[in-house]
Amino acid sequence: MIKKISVTEQVVDYIKNNIQTHAWEVGQKIPSENELTKILGVSRSSVRFAIQQFIAVGALVSLHGKGTYVKSEDLSAFSNFTSTPKSVESEIMQMLQFRQILEPEAAYLAALNRTDENLECLTKATEEMLLHVGDDDKMADLDAKFHLEIARACGNMFIESSLIDTIRRSASNKNKAKEIFGYQNNGYQNAIYYHTILLKSIREQKPKLAKKIMKEHIQGNLNRISMIKKE
Repeated sequence: MIKKISVTEQVVDYIKNNIQTHAWEVGQKIPSENELTKILGVSRSSVRFAIQQFIAVGALVSLHGKGTYVKSEDLSAFSNFTSTPKSVESEIMQMLQFRQILEPEAAYLAALNRTDENLECLTKATEEMLLHVGDDDKMADLDAKFHLEIARACGNMFIESSLIDTIRRSASNKNKAKEIFGYQNNGYQNAIYYHTILLKSIREQKPKLAKKIMKEHIQGNLNRISMIKKE
């Protein structure tokens, strides 16, 4: 049975090992989430989150109604991820690194596919942030709400499901997230600024600009957490 410490990372290592040793060949169907849960003795959510990372970098592909298959042996993208989390900061950094792979593309697609309902939700979340300056808990909730709506607006169910799970996991570390994402010491201005210009680019259907802004937004958070870890 896998140890309960850093479960998702250990599931990732298990999948990587099977691909790298050719236990799972390209084109081969891998065990289902339920089967992996039983094999490894971990929760299904941990297995799902690990699999989504491989789908995001193109190593696995999920076919509706058929299962998940090995698509590529190239796992070089995982070199961008840090090692097993040793702190809350490390865990959040890993989730941000994962979001950095998908969320700029989600913003690009959202600018193309957004509906009036999506725009209404994004606008409301942004306006409410302006009304709740100083309420760190509310600001954190509204930040997550904004990013979740972009995931829903992108029109790609695989990107959407991966991001929704990851954003919710990021938001679960609320106290540290508030510090890192800039809701304290007037840092809320950073989140409001990026949400405002992201909303504008999505409303005006400028996908390249939306992608660029989202990339800068997440990179800023990664830079912030790197500074915190050095302190």
